[in-house]
Amino acid sequence: MIKRFILFIFISFSVTGCIGLNTFDAKLDIRGESTFIVDCSNEVNRGKNSTDEGYSCTVKITEKTTFRNENGDEIRIDDFTEGDYVRVIHSDLLGISRENREVKAKEIILLNP
Repeated sequence: MIKRFILFIFISFSVTGCIGLNTFDAKLDIRGESTFIVDCSNEVNRGKNSTDEGYSCTVKITEKTTFRNENGDEIRIDDFTEGDYVRVIHSDLLGISRENREVKAKEIILLNP
């Protein structure tokens, strides 16, 4: 019984350690009410011999998405304008790739130019 309990605790910690937040920085191309379209070419091409091919990603905004500036102050979605640089924090298990270019934002941070 004790062995099973120890095994359960070990597996719980292992799985919890694998679930984390993913982050990428991008330029905001289009600001919508429920989505941001960002240029995620750098993230898609990270670590690859890349071409000049550009990629756009859809960042879904939910009622749980928070908006902050680099100082950590809470801001509103209206404070973002097209052309701004943003940091997108999401918890989607699949990161940004050529095949997967849509994430649900946990937090979006407005980066200073």
